[in-house]
Amino acid sequence: MTQRLVKALLFDAVAVASTGSAESQVVPMRAVAVAESLLVQATSASGTADIKVEYAVSHDGVNFGSYDDYTDLIASSVTEFQTDEGLTAISLPNMLAPYVKFKVTGVGSNPADTLVTMRLLLREAC
Repeated sequence: MTQRLVKALLFDAVAVASTGSAESQVVPMRAVAVAESLLVQATSASGTADIKVEYAVSHDGVNFGSYDDYTDLIASSVTEFQTDEGLTAISLPNMLAPYVKFKVTGVGSNPADTLVTMRLLLREAC
């Protein structure tokens, strides 16, 4: 069996003002062998972006558990990112579910003009 690396766009310069949030579309994981990582970039022209990233899983793609059921993938980009607003790769836990979605939320004094771009890297079985 062969595998291929696939990128799923979750957020494309989505505004996450202050402590507001945004949810991704549902990502089907049935053909996924491994969820490799998230590529995340949060930027702000007026200050330093500070976001958290969470995920929730589902068995049917409609009914999802709570984002609070799992440890945050990123609790604060200010304290966890290697670069303030550069592209950062985040390792993922084993998400053993047929569907997943992600939520990005501003943390604390996150600037109102924060933009988030995020891709999910998946290794699919072919």
